[in-house]
Amino acid sequence: MDLFGEPEKSDQAEETSERAATEEVESEGLQNPRNMNICLGHEILEKTLIEQFAAGRLPHGLVFTGPKGIGKATFAYRLARFLLNQRINDVNQDALFGSDEMPSVSLNMDMDRNHQVFRQVAAGGHPDLLSIERVYDGAKDEYKNN
Repeated sequence: MDLFGEPEKSDQAEETSERAATEEVESEGLQNPRNMNICLGHEILEKTLIEQFAAGRLPHGLVFTGPKGIGKATFAYRLARFLLNQRINDVNQDALFGSDEMPSVSLNMDMDRNHQVFRQVAAGGHPDLLSIERVYDGAKDEYKNN
């Protein structure tokens, strides 16, 4: 906003994109994090991780912490789909001595729901993704601690 309380053009564009993302989440409804394509509130983190990936400085491990329900698992699956998709697009994957071409990196982690990587991750069947979760004990109606 400027000094007079008028929204700047960039604020209006961000507000429009946030509104569109919110409408998409409302139309989809809340689903399992594997199936969610939208993760609101983590745009800065997403941009930072994409920049680090493009520069070849992505950390070897990430820990997602915070209160329940803020989108930690959704963002983790979103990041996994992004990274798994980039591996497919690697131009040096089959080259013995590499290539002069720099692989293009997406500007965001959005992916079409019909994309092969999205469907494999959503189904829990991607060969390069291992998800470790606590086992649910139906008799005690709680998750096991180990």
